[in-house]
Amino acid sequence: PVDYRIDLAGQVVAPGFVDAHLHLMGLGLGLMVLDLADTASLDEALARIAAYAAANPGRPWIIGRGWNQERWGLDRFPTAAELDAVVADRPVWLERVDGHAGWANTVALATGGVTAGAPDPVGGRIERIAGSRAPAGVLVDAAMAPVAAVVPPPLAEDRAEALYRAQALLLENGITAVADMGTTLEDWMTLRRAGDAGWLQVRV
Repeated sequence: PVDYRIDLAGQVVAPGFVDAHLHLMGLGLGLMVLDLADTASLDEALARIAAYAAANPGRPWIIGRGWNQERWGLDRFPTAAELDAVVADRPVWLERVDGHAGWANTVALATGGVTAGAPDPVGGRIERIAGSRAPAGVLVDAAMAPVAAVVPPPLAEDRAEALYRAQALLLENGITAVADMGTTLEDWMTLRRAGDAGWLQVRV
């Protein structure tokens, strides 16, 4: 008979973990955009945004996530003017670390139709320049929708790469099954293609 015993030299074996509440495609797409989560200051974030834009001249939008003005020691939100100083030629849209606010440059605000005349939506707030109604650059909660709606959606190949990256991260951490909270038809098709191709290893 075949001996399946393996000497792990004192290491611990645990069953695969199950994540009961996960946004699978969001995780993968988040791994493909500019990550500002570990930036310690506004200046560091702006330098990273400028470097990312320079390294990706073909991207029509600069998309990112993870900023936190409290971690930067700011007593205010960052502004569109500060983003404009490093990227003014195309839209920039950066989600806050908690997903409850978005930081946009002037081009992104204009593309989303966020103007001085735009009212604060129910459940959201447009941060405004002091002394005027002009948008300052940060949109909170429901106010994020106009800009988020005009961000180009990921292509099929983008979704495939996002799933691949998310799966690799999950498996590296011992997570072998997930409950995906909010699977779209496009997400399901990505999963199905991965399964048909034989590289889907996480149970969803």
